[in-house]
Amino acid sequence: FIVLAFLSWEVVGFLDMWRDYYTAHNPWELPSFDIMLVQNFNRSAGDSGILLGLILGKKYYDNQLDNIEIENSQKELELRVLRSQYDPHFLYNSLNTIDALIDYSPKEKVKEYISHLAALYRYLIHTKDEDIATLEDEISLAKNYFYLIKTRFENDYDFEIVKKEEPLAHYLPNGSLLTVLENVVKHNTALNGNTITTKISIDRKSVIITNTVSKQRAKVESMGNGLRNLNKRYELLSDYKVLILEDEIPAKKKLVYYLTNFFGDSIVLDSARSIKEAIENLENNPEYNLILSDIKLLDGNSFEVFKKTQTLTPIIFCTAYNEHLLEAFQTNGIAYVLKPYQEPELQSALKKFEKLFQPKVLEKSIFNQLQKALEKREENYKKRFAIKKSNGIKLLETSEIGLIQANGDFCKIFDYIGQLHSISKSIGTLAKELNPEQFFKINRSQIVGMAHIEKIESYSNNRLALYIKGLKEHVITSSTITKEFRIWLES
Repeated sequence: FIVLAFLSWEVVGFLDMWRDYYTAHNPWELPSFDIMLVQNFNRSAGDSGILLGLILGKKYYDNQLDNIEIENSQKELELRVLRSQYDPHFLYNSLNTIDALIDYSPKEKVKEYISHLAALYRYLIHTKDEDIATLEDEISLAKNYFYLIKTRFENDYDFEIVKKEEPLAHYLPNGSLLTVLENVVKHNTALNGNTITTKISIDRKSVIITNTVSKQRAKVESMGNGLRNLNKRYELLSDYKVLILEDEIPAKKKLVYYLTNFFGDSIVLDSARSIKEAIENLENNPEYNLILSDIKLLDGNSFEVFKKTQTLTPIIFCTAYNEHLLEAFQTNGIAYVLKPYQEPELQSALKKFEKLFQPKVLEKSIFNQLQKALEKREENYKKRFAIKKSNGIKLLETSEIGLIQANGDFCKIFDYIGQLHSISKSIGTLAKELNPEQFFKINRSQIVGMAHIEKIESYSNNRLALYIKGLKEHVITSSTITKEFRIWLES
């Protein structure tokens, strides 16, 4: 590219020199070769400098636009839940409902409504930075929403939750149920006594939400982003990838249909029709969970793919050739389905895969214990901190610390008698410096000392309220680490 650019500049410079000599009627005197190169380069640089500057400027502008677009997309994905969940109209309407309830309803009814509203917003605030939530937490959030809507509209909306089977997975994108339910209420108005019915069905593979549709759709401003953003979140969070090696397009479409029926829409599918394409896929995406492969591809035998890539991914062979059975199981083959096969035959092979390779979630606490056991090294944890005071420096023993709370670039430390100390270290730094057997980070901004926990009570949405010696107010664990905290207490 550099050589081509240099030659282009020289050609432009030569043509420019020839034009000057010709228009000025100067006698043609060819300079020496090295001088001509320098002159041509200088001439072309002057002529093309403006054009080059425009091209580079446009390229820079395009890159900046691309970067801004990427940043906006990331921010859109990070704030997608907040935009729908912290709807000011919903909060405004809820406050109006409270105002109306105060006038004609018993005090207990008003308290119950406020309790459900507070539980909903408390959950949203505490989980706003979390990508996923447990199915139980999402259902609990949905029930709070049900109560608020039914109190506000009475019989206009009806909600039902049906658990048909125990689901294999217990996690959803954070706020996904609420996004869909808000969408139902937003776009459907009950008319003439016709109730809008919404049903949440939970089965082995999916959570399905169905609702009746109003004949007259609600006239509301909508950008149509709610469900579209939810779909993007599923794509970002999905880590279940399947590679299909099949040269026949109808056979590939059949596999895609069967796989989608079995795993659901959140599965990520790639495909290849040749050995070359298959090798490129496996080299670029080594983390496939499953491969479904025919034996004969467009340019050869699929066994060549597995020999060259040495993939460890389990393989289900779907082929018309039964003579390769032995060779298939000498690779990572776990099943051999002969064409023409039907959906039950493939499902049987997929169930075998699930039984053998269903990914298990490794608890963070267990991972930490394993890591410590493997490292077999002693940590040098802080035994005391030097705290700057107006009258000098105070040595604060870590055994006296009841609570550490993040506060910008520094932290507040409360000792067991309730005295406040400040230290110019971040919460992350302190978490690393303190002995994990004595201190635990219960949420993003607080660390507690085990020695000074006086009482523990259950709190909403799978959280715990901790009462620390010397402090009047309790602190609350994050719902995502409550289980880990319980294990830590007993270890």
